[in-house]
Amino acid sequence: MARPKKSTIDVATEVRLLRAAEEVFGSRGYASGRLEDIAEGAGVRRSSLLYHYGTKEALYKEVVAHGYSQLRDVVAQALGKGESFRERLRAVVQALIDFEASKPQISGLVLRDLINKQSPAHEMVHHELKPIIDLLEQFIRANTSDTLPESFPVRQTVLQLYAGHMVRTASGELGLELWGDIDHTVEITMKVFSVED
Repeated sequence: MARPKKSTIDVATEVRLLRAAEEVFGSRGYASGRLEDIAEGAGVRRSSLLYHYGTKEALYKEVVAHGYSQLRDVVAQALGKGESFRERLRAVVQALIDFEASKPQISGLVLRDLINKQSPAHEMVHHELKPIIDLLEQFIRANTSDTLPESFPVRQTVLQLYAGHMVRTASGELGLELWGDIDHTVEITMKVFSVED
């Protein structure tokens, strides 16, 4: 027998489940994130959660995939803002900062998946994050060919800046203590890639 079509209630439930799972997995990680806590956070029973996602691993992978999808959208939209390289680079970096500030738990998920080879979403880093980094590297290289030497490590620089900001965001209060109240990522990015303000 076929599964019934999703109603508006089912869609709303899935959105609530994703948000609750994002919060729980982002703060506790996959292993310590409990389905009961996610269900409670979404205002449903555990059985309803399992009806929608089947397993904890399936839910986790959906949360991670949703986070990367949002991140891709943020980068794509920012790349279309402004006419000059300077304006677009600034827009991309600011958009990433704003995204992480609004969803700090996503930074926690990405960092955990980068370093934990046992994570169910470890392979997703390659398939989901790598194309975003590729796009940023291509964008910068295409617009700095006359100001940066070909041997300049653009990719590594992008990763350093992005990873540093993710750690700052995921660290919460400790990140503020270590990095300070003012975020200098935009300024550093502009200087590193020789973009004058």
